[in-house]
Amino acid sequence: MIKSIKAVLALVLAAAFVVGLAACGGSDSKSSESKTQSGDKKLSGTITVWDEAYRAYPGYTKAAEQLDAEFKNLHPGVEIKHVPQVSGKYAQVLRAAFTARKGPDVMRLQSGANGVLTWSKGLEPLDDRITPEMREALSGWSMMTTDLTEDGEMFGVPAGLQGMIFYYNKKLFRKAGLPTDFAPTSWDEVKDAGEKLKAAGIQPFVGGGKEGFDNAWWLAVGWNTANTDKDAVDLAQGRVPWTSDLVKNAIQPQIMLQNAGMLDNDRFTQPTFPDGFQAFADGKGAMFLGLWSIAANYGNFNPELGEENVGVFFPPGAEYVIGSPNNAWSIPSFSENKDAAWAYIEFVTSKHGQQKLYDVGGLLPNRGDVVIAADAPPQERAILEATRTRPLFPIGFQYSPDALFQIYLPEMNEVLQGRKSLDAVLEDVQAAADKAK
Repeated sequence: MIKSIKAVLALVLAAAFVVGLAACGGSDSKSSESKTQSGDKKLSGTITVWDEAYRAYPGYTKAAEQLDAEFKNLHPGVEIKHVPQVSGKYAQVLRAAFTARKGPDVMRLQSGANGVLTWSKGLEPLDDRITPEMREALSGWSMMTTDLTEDGEMFGVPAGLQGMIFYYNKKLFRKAGLPTDFAPTSWDEVKDAGEKLKAAGIQPFVGGGKEGFDNAWWLAVGWNTANTDKDAVDLAQGRVPWTSDLVKNAIQPQIMLQNAGMLDNDRFTQPTFPDGFQAFADGKGAMFLGLWSIAANYGNFNPELGEENVGVFFPPGAEYVIGSPNNAWSIPSFSENKDAAWAYIEFVTSKHGQQKLYDVGGLLPNRGDVVIAADAPPQERAILEATRTRPLFPIGFQYSPDALFQIYLPEMNEVLQGRKSLDAVLEDVQAAADKAK
């Protein structure tokens, strides 16, 4: 099962770091004349939906097809063309569509700087359509607006949740004499556990890949324990430089664990990130920094290690839970059927829509009224209950353009191997940020 998921994980990672091209095709100042909600008028015509997750993930595809059929039954005058897009090529396809001002009526985009905010100049502002009930029910609105606040002009509707969490192998912890209900409150506790694991002949952490993908994940969890959401916004908007102590402090946990020999050295020679994921699933390491859903998560590890042997813990000492919308649903300004497009977005982000995507597709919801499955794995239940009782902290790297991480990811590997100073790397990233202004 794990080997068959490698291609899926590669798509997840490519989507997370899709190249942040500048949006083309300017804003269309003429918004839809109709401000009615989906139930207020009879809808007709065709809507084309572009979706990079469609056909890529079997569970999601099944749920999407069921929702499309249900939407058709509710609005028999509307035809839906659900078009899959290849993740690695989606940015180029979007750029061509905005340039030609021709394409879909609905776009499923990544949230944040490398998705919906990249293309905001060509997207329809949705503020007049978003109801107070939607704003209250859904989390993650700050990732839909260029000023990164809950009150800015919205260019998408947030859907689903994705975040970072640590997995640990309870069987290996038990072997090292560690508690199987591990819940560290500091990075020092994580380091201490790693030292006991090493003493027992167990590799503390596995992960990585020579591309350095997980360096962004480590920065995100480190930021979550050292800084605030506002600090992340200030960094993204240039009020805080990448060379600041805020950034350095966020990186220190990863450096500390590397210097202590907690992180496996194989991470720098593995061809791809999934090899690290495979190592944890095979029981070759005790801890792994992974995702909440879709891939590199409990759904992959439980069948291999046994549900009872897979534990989770959040970034130690963090008040917040680190998570962001899995995606944004947006309408391009050139859409010829904006009312039907909006009705579709309303439907798939409704309680029913997200319940279906959760039950059938395995996507964690960003709505607190979605019912958690009675037989949900304990890891899933812990994540969802945390998102409903603690404030969410957006994934920091979704605030900043991908071009900066194209520098940071591989150069951070050089830091971890002692070949380059952290100051030099952050100066390179800051130079790229200055150039992009």
